[in-house]
This record gives sequence, C-alpha cells and structure tokens, in this order.
Amino acid sequence: MEDKSVNINNIKKRKKRKKHYNKNNGEKVAIKILDKLKIVESEDLERIIREMRMLSELDNDHVIKVYQIYEDDYHYLIIMEYCEGGELFNYIVKNQRLSENETAFFYYQIIEGIEYIHSKGIAQRDLKPENLLLDYSFHSIDKC
Repeated sequence: MEDKSVNINNIKKRKKRKKHYNKNNGEKVAIKILDKLKIVESEDLERIIREMRMLSELDNDHVIKVYQIYEDDYHYLIIMEYCEGGELFNYIVKNQRLSENETAFFYYQIIEGIEYIHSKGIAQRDLKPENLLLDYSFHSIDKC
C-alpha cells in the first residue's frame, strides 16, 4: 500500500525558502530549495519525490499551490504560492491570543483544507500552527 501522507516540511535542516517574482505576471512566489546532498536515506528521497508529486496535483483555496518543480544536479526547487501573512504560529504569538471569532475563522479554513486533501486520499502528518501559512488577507493555507 502506497504511503499517501504529506510532510515535506519535516526536512527542517535541509530546506531554504525564498521569495521571488514570476517573470510572466509579476506575481510573488516562494521557492523551497531542498539540497540533494543532505538527503542521504533512499527512503527519504522516495518520500520527498512522492510528496512533491502529490502536492503539485492539489488545487484548493486552503492548500498551498505548487506551480512547478525543478531539479538540477544538487537541488530540488519547488515553486509555490507565496503566503504574505506568514505562519499562523507567529500570528498567534504577535497577537498573544485569538478571539473566539478568529479561532472559528481559522478552524473552518483548516478543516476545509484537511477535508480536501483527505478526499484525495492524502493525510497531513504534521498539523500545527508552524505548518499553517496565512495569505495576504490572513486566510489559512495548509502548507502540508
């Protein structure tokens, strides 16, 4: 049975994320860079490739969009939606707490995203505020 869980962010020491602009339309995009040299286990490499493929097939307002995946001799480059609002964790820390209405607002969006990925047979293995991104209007986007 194929493992259909997604957790590409588990590679904390192996990733970099940078903000760039799409040359065609000026849209901001994020580029996650995974260093191939730091992926030593063949099981990790297989899992990462599988997760990148699955992420690129998802299309939902509450799941981060992966536009393209590039590979060179040393890196995987994942071109994805840029989320200006940052992590939900930082939003909570900055505001010290969330009101009941804010909590319900985020909860609804998180559930919508999870319901969507579950409908595709995918499980999110590391759901926590640090792994949830906010767009410019502070809508929650599950970054899987």
